[in-house]
Amino acid sequence: MPKELLSALTIKNAKPKDKPYRLCDGDRLFVRVAPSGAHTFEFRFKLNGVQDTVTLKGSRTLADARAEADELRRVVDAGDHPKVIKRVEHAAKVEAQAQTFEVTAAAWVKAERRRKKWSAAYVKEVEQSLRNHLSDLDWCPVSAIVARIATPLLHRVEETAPLMEEKVARRLH
Repeated sequence: MPKELLSALTIKNAKPKDKPYRLCDGDRLFVRVAPSGAHTFEFRFKLNGVQDTVTLKGSRTLADARAEADELRRVVDAGDHPKVIKRVEHAAKVEAQAQTFEVTAAAWVKAERRRKKWSAAYVKEVEQSLRNHLSDLDWCPVSAIVARIATPLLHRVEETAPLMEEKVARRLH
């Protein structure tokens, strides 16, 4: 089937009908025109004998949709299911975001408290130290904390509370 049968003008001039309908751009890319007049890009494919459709949500223009469809063609031709890949990527992103410095620090304090039998007063001191000196990292995924992010914080601690710098550095480690 020839590619690129549609133009941006054709899509813009597509009139809504009573029922949704599709315009074909070729090679499994379609534009779905809703009764409201809204249009969405769809990529249709067959994998393991089952027909399926992926809505291209990030595509605002025909050029974007064609680029995204090219990527999906490679995925499907490799035998992978685009929806499964998208769900796995989303789960990995959610997991990475859940492992923030704040969550990890709280788990570390809890574990160290048990392991080293910290007193309640010392736990409070450590938590206060983390809040006072490292709270700028609370939002940050642990995997993203590198020297260029941590060094300015440690320099600030060294300037404002020189005796705490070593403790804070150990806690950050």
